[in-house]
Amino acid sequence: ARLERLRKAREEKDFEKIFKPSFWSYSKSMLKQPISVLEGEKGDELEDTALRLFFTIQQHAGITPSSGSGFEEVEPEDCITMVQLAIQKCLEKESLCNEFYLQLVKQTTDQPDPNGRINIQNWRFLSLIAGIVVPRNRVILSYLQAHLRRCGIDSHTEEGKYAQFCMQCLNRTIQTKNRKYPPSYREVQCIIRRRPIHERFYFMDGQFRAIEFD
Repeated sequence: ARLERLRKAREEKDFEKIFKPSFWSYSKSMLKQPISVLEGEKGDELEDTALRLFFTIQQHAGITPSSGSGFEEVEPEDCITMVQLAIQKCLEKESLCNEFYLQLVKQTTDQPDPNGRINIQNWRFLSLIAGIVVPRNRVILSYLQAHLRRCGIDSHTEEGKYAQFCMQCLNRTIQTKNRKYPPSYREVQCIIRRRPIHERFYFMDGQFRAIEFD
């Protein structure tokens, strides 16, 4: 049914009549079905994985059944593990990567509190994956870039700062190609703060050099 709606919308060139704004914008409710069409031999399995990925976004943002209308803090170690597992799924399957980006764009669109903790958590997740893997679907990539440009217009807000940082991460990944592995614990800590990584490299004679990289 969703595929038929997409075809109908493409023919009529009026997506707003077929898909309501709530389909593309932030929601505290779980998705009932993936945003994109996941076709293939393991379609049902992919759809289940896609819905679990969205649940991961909600958990990472502090939205859980027990959080009510507020924010429930997630333990840092659990948070980083969730990030790594979700990004690993996106590295393994291109269609899941495309779907996950659409989910993150949805959760950072028309957020009622753009500088609140929930939205910042979603932007952090978007920054993390943008530095690892980019969607190969050109339409989704263009949609993502347009979203980042729009949200990054106001650089004085936290949302604007993260959107600009996200665009930098995305452009760098496009240039250097997708990585093979999820970010390390140290990487996650630095990226969510929009900071470069500082590490010390020790030599056999006991001396060391401090190096900064991103």
